[in-house]
Amino acid sequence: MQDSIAVVTFETAAGGWGYAINIGNRPFIYQDIIPARPGREPFHTREDAQRVGNLVAGKIRNKELPTLTTEELVKIGIR
Repeated sequence: MQDSIAVVTFETAAGGWGYAINIGNRPFIYQDIIPARPGREPFHTREDAQRVGNLVAGKIRNKELPTLTTEELVKIGIR
């Protein structure tokens, strides 16, 4: 049986948003900044963090590496 994969959004100390991905009841990824970008900028909205978390979770479900490119972020509306 495959463990469930859950995306959980959260507010960051920097005043933005981030996401965590849990597999089963274990934390797998904690992302408090926008990946594939220079600097340490949090997501501007909860929805942005959720969209990126969902993309990464989909990659995990498809047994792909959970890395992202700038092009993938732009494609889902993260600028």
